[in-house]
Amino acid sequence: MGPDEIFLLIRKSIVRVTIDKEEICGIIIACKAGLAYVIADATDYSQGCKINVKFPDDNWAAPLETDCYEHNGILGMCCHIISSGGFDRNVVSEVDICEDDADECEKVYVYEGLLGTINEGHAMKIDQEHYKVTNLAGDYSQYGAPVVKEDGRLVGFCCSFKHSLTAKTIVSVADSFERSHNRNFTCLAETLSYLRTII
Repeated sequence: MGPDEIFLLIRKSIVRVTIDKEEICGIIIACKAGLAYVIADATDYSQGCKINVKFPDDNWAAPLETDCYEHNGILGMCCHIISSGGFDRNVVSEVDICEDDADECEKVYVYEGLLGTINEGHAMKIDQEHYKVTNLAGDYSQYGAPVVKEDGRLVGFCCSFKHSLTAKTIVSVADSFERSHNRNFTCLAETLSYLRTII
């Protein structure tokens, strides 16, 4: 799959998250009817802040504090859209998630949903929770921008831009979800299955 195809695929799963006045990318992990579970970087999040989430079909949600879960720098939000008509599934979909992390030196793409660009790079593993992406994407990306493999599957999202772009791995996202929901899953597929049944 080439960059143009990845661009068209992944943009259906990207939302604009406004936390107070800061705007970042969010990623749709699960959705059905008028509900969606979105993850984003929690750098700008604090209790009591105002959050708005705008979806690709121009629907929007304003998750309450009780709908938000933060752990280890990852913000999870259960979003109930304001419109009663539900999502336009032609332009809104949940992201396809890779159950394995990117391999060291593997080609990945960083999709910058707020700017509408996609940048190629290579993953360099640091630890189980993070890896660096060696490319120029850090000059253009924002917190929460998804990192995907060549087949368009999500392997992480941007969380730091010091010296080079650093991404949270999908394993750390799953771990954050388990801890914030007081659950213990045996694999990523089980985590996702549970998530998609509770929204």
